[in-house]
Amino acid sequence: MLELTESEIEALIENHHKNKNKPKDRELHKEAVDKEPMRSPVYSLKDILGYGLTYLYAKEHLREGKVMPCEEKFSIFKKHSCEESTKFPEQQAPRSYKSSFAELSGIQEITKARDSLRHCWIGHNLAILTSDFNLQGYFKRELLFQKRFENSSIMIATFEKIYIGLCTGEIVYFDPIGQNEKIEKVHTDLITSLCVESGNLLSSSMDGTIFYKKSIYINSQGVLAVKLIADDKFVCSCEDNTIALHENGDTKFFGGHKNRIKSLTYDKVAVSTSLDGVMGVLSREGAFETTEIGCSHHKRVNAHQIVGYGKSEIVVYDVSSKHADQRIKETTQYLDVHENTVAYTRDNRLRIRDMRSNDTIEVPLRAKGRDLSFSELGDMVLVCTDDSPFMVDLKYI
Repeated sequence: MLELTESEIEALIENHHKNKNKPKDRELHKEAVDKEPMRSPVYSLKDILGYGLTYLYAKEHLREGKVMPCEEKFSIFKKHSCEESTKFPEQQAPRSYKSSFAELSGIQEITKARDSLRHCWIGHNLAILTSDFNLQGYFKRELLFQKRFENSSIMIATFEKIYIGLCTGEIVYFDPIGQNEKIEKVHTDLITSLCVESGNLLSSSMDGTIFYKKSIYINSQGVLAVKLIADDKFVCSCEDNTIALHENGDTKFFGGHKNRIKSLTYDKVAVSTSLDGVMGVLSREGAFETTEIGCSHHKRVNAHQIVGYGKSEIVVYDVSSKHADQRIKETTQYLDVHENTVAYTRDNRLRIRDMRSNDTIEVPLRAKGRDLSFSELGDMVLVCTDDSPFMVDLKYI
């Protein structure tokens, strides 16, 4: 995408190594594009690679989902300036928010993803599925492609593929690089959960089955979520408020939840939470125990600790000791966790809290906050609202 002469490459290498005691007086090639004087580039090698891979400052730009040629010539010795470059977040000066544990900056609205339905991160790659079934692929804030998938219910992504579950039971395998797709009919009803385990796709459906290499019947009421324990061992949350343990063709059901199960996670033990504020724990030995913790949803911190939310409190709970380590009088339906940091929305506010110090950063939003999630490295947060979603940079102090 980028065309660089040997002289420009040498200049980039020289600039890259200038703080590493590399020789500065080696002879550069004399053939420079447009006979530019040899001086320190304004871009780093990292910039050049990133811009080339995402079409920024290159021969072409992505505009409204289409690749368009750029009429302005690129040079490593000056900042690229054209109609599209004025839209880049680097040119903006957004407000920042700072606390004792982190700094928030680069807050930018993603206007092309209004009314987002689902989203997921893979590194700094982001996939967003809008409520009108438009799949959008981003690298950080930059839109790379758009593709429409009717009747989508759920989505996950890996570096190789994006998987879209449909309301009619099909799963779409979409290659974002080649823009190719393959459709497989693995269920007969709404797909409720998707994940990739050991290179194989694991799914559940309201038709009462799960699919992992083959179709496995669980119950007639529908399966809300499934987690892999071993190659032929699964734990499921079901529409009839039960937890199902399927192993080697045999299924056992556990009661205790009196209302719809909203979250199911597995890490050495399975944890479930339901609308009535009850937490269930299924041990590796197959024993199931329920406890009232006052949270309808949860996110996993590690094998022993969860963060519960969804009712009148946010609760940091130790599953092994059966003890609430921390209770925060906050009501939220949308929360995510990265290591010791919790992010959640409450009305028109985004709050990011350090669980160790309880120090909090609060950011006002233009619309009511909905779902949100950390990037895999925890250095970015996507915040969905009743309007367009926002992207936030997060730097830990």
